[in-house]
Amino acid sequence: MNCLSPTSAAKLLGVGLLSAGLLVGCSSSKPAQPAESTTPPPSAAAEAAAKAVAAEGANLPKLVAPLQGEVTIDYTKPETKHVKDDVITTVRVKNTSNGAIAGLRMTENWYDKNGNPLAGGEDRLHTLLMAGDTATFTITTPYSPKLFSNKLDFAQVNGTVKPTLVKDIPADAAKPDDGKK
Repeated sequence: MNCLSPTSAAKLLGVGLLSAGLLVGCSSSKPAQPAESTTPPPSAAAEAAAKAVAAEGANLPKLVAPLQGEVTIDYTKPETKHVKDDVITTVRVKNTSNGAIAGLRMTENWYDKNGNPLAGGEDRLHTLLMAGDTATFTITTPYSPKLFSNKLDFAQVNGTVKPTLVKDIPADAAKPDDGKK
């Protein structure tokens, strides 16, 4: 005895129903009417919410392409403090390039009196640093009495960084959100 699999039976039934529908549709003398919309009109609350979303979209920041290649920054002399069991280094930087910098990172390496590497750390901005904006980097390194000197390196996602040591970055250039979310 030959039986149809459930899949084959479903296909056969679908073809049969489709054929019957076409035949019924073809034999009708009335032209096909478009189906009436069953969607209710939007409520006042839905319209208000749509207007709020549209207004909020107008206030969103514009997308900015970050710079490619070499960028320039100014940075202050590192402020290093011994706090409990850590050495905390703080550096302020300012973007002096003509565009945004993506993924700006500062790495600090510590050395002993003989120049042997001991410890280090890094800090990174998680947002773009726009032209003219400033940020503060803070690196915490475990304290050791052997720590003698440190060296800072700057890097970015899309190329190299040319840092310039400056005496001070004015406080009025400070940005309340330093990008470390």
